[in-house]
Amino acid sequence: MFLSHAWYVITHPQSSFTRFSTGSSLCKNIDPPYYRFLYERVGKDYDWVERLTVSDEMLAQMIQKPSVHIFVMMLGGAPAGYFEIEEGTDNDSYLQYFGLFPQYTGQGLGPWLLNQAIHSMVHQGAERIFVETCDRDHPKALMTYQRAGFQPMGREHRQITIPYQYEGNEHG
Repeated sequence: MFLSHAWYVITHPQSSFTRFSTGSSLCKNIDPPYYRFLYERVGKDYDWVERLTVSDEMLAQMIQKPSVHIFVMMLGGAPAGYFEIEEGTDNDSYLQYFGLFPQYTGQGLGPWLLNQAIHSMVHQGAERIFVETCDRDHPKALMTYQRAGFQPMGREHRQITIPYQYEGNEHG
């Protein structure tokens, strides 16, 4: 499968807050099974498979680095989405993964969660924030990123292979 990927950047990011009766909590040293649960629930309709196919040890190395921060959005005491950010060099930060569980889309929570991610990165000193999206992401993802201030930076086409057990958005 070929995907069109695009990179977007915010320079000198700002954040504003809209109040929802929810919160996002930083998860320190998140364990691989819980991370996979979040990753699969958010990404199953968008062919997120890369982190489902690596070993627990490899995944732990990826998500438990000091530069990686994972925040889980909670609604009614249950996870409803998450974002993963990684601190780069020269005050750059990367929004690695971001999204909501399917039952929570369409309720205005995506822009709120994105703002939480931006605020977290600004609080950590980010002067530039990068995000990558592709044509398999949620239909409103690009619009949400642009409304938050992200500007186009680059584009490429790349081929990905969906392992047989994950084809057809039937994961697990």
